[in-house]
Amino acid sequence: MNEQELDDDSLDEIDITTITNVNRSQNTDTINIKSDSQNDSKSTIDPNHINYKLPTRQFYIVLISLIIVMVMTGLDITVVASALPEITTKFNSHDNYTTIIIAYLIGNTPLQPTFGKLADIFGRRPTMIFGLCIFLISSIISGASMNFIMIIISRFVQGVGSGCLCAMANIICSDIVSVKKRNLFGNFKFSIFSITGFRSIYWRLFCRYNIMAMALYYNVPLCLIAMFGIGLYVKIPNSEGSFKEKIKRIDFVGTYFLIVTLVCLILALSWGGSSYNWSSPFILGLFATFLVMLFCFIIIEYKIAREPIIPFPLFRKKNILLCIIISFFSGYIFITFNNTFSMLYQDGRGFSAMISGLRIIPSFIITAVASIGSGWIIQKYGHIKEFMVIGSFLLIISCYCLSLIQEHTPYYVELFIFLFYGICITIPLQFSLIYSQISAPIKLNAIATAVTLFFRMIGGVIGVAIFGMVIKNKFILNYRKDFPHIHRASVNDLQKLKNGPHYYVEAIRFSYSASFIPAAIIMFLLSLLLKRLKYLSKIRKSSRSKQDDTPPIILEEEIGL
Repeated sequence: MNEQELDDDSLDEIDITTITNVNRSQNTDTINIKSDSQNDSKSTIDPNHINYKLPTRQFYIVLISLIIVMVMTGLDITVVASALPEITTKFNSHDNYTTIIIAYLIGNTPLQPTFGKLADIFGRRPTMIFGLCIFLISSIISGASMNFIMIIISRFVQGVGSGCLCAMANIICSDIVSVKKRNLFGNFKFSIFSITGFRSIYWRLFCRYNIMAMALYYNVPLCLIAMFGIGLYVKIPNSEGSFKEKIKRIDFVGTYFLIVTLVCLILALSWGGSSYNWSSPFILGLFATFLVMLFCFIIIEYKIAREPIIPFPLFRKKNILLCIIISFFSGYIFITFNNTFSMLYQDGRGFSAMISGLRIIPSFIITAVASIGSGWIIQKYGHIKEFMVIGSFLLIISCYCLSLIQEHTPYYVELFIFLFYGICITIPLQFSLIYSQISAPIKLNAIATAVTLFFRMIGGVIGVAIFGMVIKNKFILNYRKDFPHIHRASVNDLQKLKNGPHYYVEAIRFSYSASFIPAAIIMFLLSLLLKRLKYLSKIRKSSRSKQDDTPPIILEEEIGL
């Protein structure tokens, strides 16, 4: 065995099959990689390699538990989003409508990379159980909330738990599933999350029985079931060391600066253009604080932290860096569309929440089906890069098609567009995560997964803010152009303005093209730069011990991955 420093020159030469261990020296800030001198010629991976193999019965119990976790987090986002009008009405807090969303995002987004690191320090099972406990307690408090402040605090805590569960579900799935089958199981898990997009139907069911707390209490039995399955059967070895030693390994300073950095960014993007003008001193101050804290975070992680939350050498691996950026833009499109399509139907075209949900259902269904189907095809034939390139290119066309939906577009045309979009967005959204996991060294798998998901959420936050800003400005510009005598034209007065909904729909169409198409083009260009990984169909049975996590020696013919 020999040792190499993880620098810019050596990273592209390191073979995935040669990576056997990644650790951080106690005396230096460089990550060392131990490599097997026998395997240094090809960028190949063992398709049947499993980080931690579970017995068949335990495997399926854990998989079901992970699916339950995805159902909980998906419903938590979608059901409560549709419930916001009723919640703000109950507590007479219409002016603070977006505060609940902001509180959830602040809790959900900043800590995802931290949970990836905690999974490496304390182990998968303890970290997942911790997240489930937080989610369970916050769900009970949310359902029992007696005032608006209580709702905000509980949603913040629930966001923390949801961020942990999303990251850990993907990390554990990548640990117990072979490389070859990771696409199929990962996409199946994602399809479950997509189906939870039927939020308006779920919420109308709750409203029918006038039990608002039911939308939050359903998490309790699901949490207990998931705790049982994961607590008993996720038997993945933990890192060595006492609890005190593990606490010392946590990068508290880096976590603090990351949280403050992202809180400033989220607040600036959420309040800018709505509660405050973009040019107001408060918003400019938030952006300035964001830049300063981001600079401090980079210095701490790169130069000071012994075990950084986000190891910067990870970004020197070309495929991982490209996948993180693609994940950012896929989240930019996917999360933004999921949070704004109701604006087109409810505010622009006057449909009820139930009808708008029914009209968009095909998009969620095809996303779920496409996730499972594409995962099966990749498992059988390989060629992930080719799928990424084709999917990203078709996404450009589908985003353009979204901008064609007008005020009186026939439903069969909308149906075709939504089906086409659902197929196209699935490929870069999920495969960027799978590609990042495959490209990462085994010991950095959890961190690579958490960071990729983290940037997906950041893309969604930025996307929603940009989308809202474009709609607002385009609506005012178009309306004042046709009605110059109207000095105050605002989206808040949509129903009071003459032909207001028509101009609103036109502004949304413009936002789809101006916001989504450039992002899709960037994703397509980046997918062309991905390094084509390969795995082999047959492997030699190795005499390695079970404790050695080195992928076996590769022989036989190559199959494109």
